[in-house]
Amino acid sequence: MTISKDRSLNGLVERLLLDHPSGMQVEEVVEALTEVSPGIQLRGIRNALNELVASGVVVRQRQAAAGRGAPPFRYYHKEHLKHHGGVQLLLPDLVPGLSRLQIETRSDVERTELDEDERERQDRSRSVVDELASRHLDADSVARAVIDVALRIAEEKPIEILLGMAMWMVADINATGEELCNAHQCQNLRSAESLANEIEMRLHIARRILTNFFRLEPGTLHSEAILDLPDRAKDYLHGEHAILHKEAARSRLETRVFGERVIESVTMVCDHKYAAATDASVADVFFEHDRGSFVPPDPVAMMISAAALRRRADTDGDGYDYQDFDIFPDRLRDYTNAQAALKGLVLSPLFRSMLPEDDYKHSRLAAMDLRQYAQDRRVIVNDAEWRPMGTAPVLDIIPRPSLVIRDGRIMPLVHRLKDYESRNLYGHLVRAEIEQFGMSFDGMVRGPSARSVYAATVKSPELSWLAPVVLWYIHTNGGESTRVVSADHVYRPPFADTAVSHLLFLGLAKANRGTQEDRAYRTFRVMRRFSDFALSGEADVPLLENPGRRIDENSEADWGEYLKERLAERKHQRARGRDPGELLDPESGEYDWFVHLCAHAGVVMGYGAPAATYVPLVRDDQGAHFLLPRLEVAVDIQDLKEGLVGLEGPLSWLVSGGAVLDYGHTQSAFQTEPGAQGGGLPVLVPDVVLSAHEAATFARTLMSEEFTDQVRALIAMLRRKSDGRHQL
Repeated sequence: MTISKDRSLNGLVERLLLDHPSGMQVEEVVEALTEVSPGIQLRGIRNALNELVASGVVVRQRQAAAGRGAPPFRYYHKEHLKHHGGVQLLLPDLVPGLSRLQIETRSDVERTELDEDERERQDRSRSVVDELASRHLDADSVARAVIDVALRIAEEKPIEILLGMAMWMVADINATGEELCNAHQCQNLRSAESLANEIEMRLHIARRILTNFFRLEPGTLHSEAILDLPDRAKDYLHGEHAILHKEAARSRLETRVFGERVIESVTMVCDHKYAAATDASVADVFFEHDRGSFVPPDPVAMMISAAALRRRADTDGDGYDYQDFDIFPDRLRDYTNAQAALKGLVLSPLFRSMLPEDDYKHSRLAAMDLRQYAQDRRVIVNDAEWRPMGTAPVLDIIPRPSLVIRDGRIMPLVHRLKDYESRNLYGHLVRAEIEQFGMSFDGMVRGPSARSVYAATVKSPELSWLAPVVLWYIHTNGGESTRVVSADHVYRPPFADTAVSHLLFLGLAKANRGTQEDRAYRTFRVMRRFSDFALSGEADVPLLENPGRRIDENSEADWGEYLKERLAERKHQRARGRDPGELLDPESGEYDWFVHLCAHAGVVMGYGAPAATYVPLVRDDQGAHFLLPRLEVAVDIQDLKEGLVGLEGPLSWLVSGGAVLDYGHTQSAFQTEPGAQGGGLPVLVPDVVLSAHEAATFARTLMSEEFTDQVRALIAMLRRKSDGRHQL
């Protein structure tokens, strides 16, 4: 091949790839071109490849069966793509010494934390709605029933139907308990065992939804009961029953549930000109296997966070996009391994060897959250180093965004009190994560400088709470649909809230037969406190033994006293020869951020979508179905504002043209055809969230020469550390 001066470098690379149907690695492209023209620079070749990839002429793909030590990418001309299977993966270019780089996005990590039932429910959500799209809404009778009931349930008061479902669950479990007693009395042991198992399951689900989520709590010596459930099925044989105190339940729900109707159609006006989003990922770096060694190397876990900023176009100017990366933290070489871990930067093999497997797994979650909260704070205080995407504005002055949306939950993934109290490196990491979250929360939600809405989109929610309510309503009020939706569907919803909310909005749109561009559908909202998450597995009702009362959850002083009493009890257990676990000293200030967040931090959650996105579905009765993420907004519980309770921030951004379909985050793994964009059903997210996700997963269109070179330097340093583990 000869190089003509009148041919562009892009053209040379394209012709070279056309001549190689099996694709080429980066080094092969460089070698082929520099051999015939030594003056060509590596930077120019890489830029040419990136431009060709961005234009769609060239495709960069991960090899379908890359072995240990094999390079993970090859470049193909689009004409040859049909001969090579595989799915594109957005990773850095080849790094010397790197065997494999396995990246888990935050959504992947959150999904691993779901229990098996919820994971299966979310997988079914994708498949059910996918079939609805392909078979004109007749594929699943339960989904059809949700669509049909949407107009009726929309007008119901949320507190009333929640009370109705709770009363029904109590009556249903008690009725099954009576059947158990009768079977036991008749010595029908096989039937009794089957009924006991069913009661155990229903008690577990009722406790999870009604007690743990909606906080309908049991009674104690110092507090009146809202909902008392038997501990075990066998308690029915001793005369116990489930009891719901309706008015007490109503009073509790009035502090936790917001909205006049189950579904509302509201007009939205977006007041946000600048919106930012943050995301995080975990990259497990595997280095080249030592020749002759039978022991595979442990990975080094690197935590990556990134942010995206979008300036809305208006009559005064154009819109602009920016990115900020946090993959190569400053001064990393100056940190010891412990310091790097405690800052959420890198978890070395030594750190892994010091912890049990479960603690290491959750350390990755805590470290990832720590980096993302640090990224949130960079955005809040205008410390982000925004890199313009595309044409930069003439005056690149970026004010603080008024809307910040996290890709993932607002509350920390690792949040429980027992994790916070651990005295090893894992506990230090969790405390650092909680402290960083507290600073981000205060910076956006509390105090005189709190001027931004702190929001989130959760693509894989950990608990379906809307689906049971809707299916209970259909089961008891659905007319013909009552035969379709059984009692078992209420306890075991066939699909998740992400699909149920979409089906409800679709049903409302079909009933209205039209919509306005500035309107949105939204469900009622539920508030949960930081303490709800943090005390999970501890006590249902936090109590003060002296003076004997339920604590005031809004009082930092009461939370401090609760922890002191808890510490005194655990010291007493230790004195009696029992092991109470880890201990921290409330007087030392180690609980300060934990206490502060218990008294102030809350999150309001619900589901919403622009009404305009349903116009094609109503018009064509088929086509572009999607799933909906849970929307969250952080609130100061002691200063609730109606605007925040309504999720107006992220929802108004969606309605005003900021909604996109994220094809990379369907709720089930799937294989796509070569060249296809994603697959299955996408999730509807704010556009800036998708940009943040692309940044955090090394989107090829965002990577510059400088970025890649710094990643190489960091990987090379980590490899040297891994090779000299005795020095770690």
